[in-house]
Amino acid sequence: MNDNEKTTQVQMRLEDGTLLTGQETSRRFVEALSCLLLGKPADHSAPRFGSELLLMVGPELDRDGMLWLGGIAGENMRSVVYVTVVPDMPNVPNIALAAIVGSKIHVHQRCMLTLAKGSTRARLVPQSFDEGAYRFIPSGAPQPTAAPTDMTTAVPDMTRAYVRMGKLLSRRPAGAWAPDLLSAA
Repeated sequence: MNDNEKTTQVQMRLEDGTLLTGQETSRRFVEALSCLLLGKPADHSAPRFGSELLLMVGPELDRDGMLWLGGIAGENMRSVVYVTVVPDMPNVPNIALAAIVGSKIHVHQRCMLTLAKGSTRARLVPQSFDEGAYRFIPSGAPQPTAAPTDMTTAVPDMTRAYVRMGKLLSRRPAGAWAPDLLSAA
């Protein structure tokens, strides 16, 4: 088994002191990201919901791992959002993306979440603001969209996204709704 096939062993502690297992922590991240990127849990029963997206949790990807991620997207014909839980900052995971846009696969590492004021779905913004951003429709297909011009203009939307993620991670019981998006690398 190579590093890309191991699941994350990072554990998260809830506000009440409960220590979650690595698997429960992974499930919460998948569910929180699903809610942030695709919409409210009530929408998750809609036909074709998330059918074009695969969410994965695992260890940090190196260059070969990023190639592997692009291969997973190509083999499955689904875009892939890959999360690495960072022990020092569990509410701010590292996010990699292999987005299928048309006939191309766009692979990005260290994407950031942004959530515009009043919006119900977050965007994924690659580390380089020059590469645009992605918003996902409920089926999970990525839609290229404009990105913030720089980190300074992105901070309010990033703050909003990660505060919401923290709330989703701490308040939602693991498995409260489990879309067919769950995968462990």
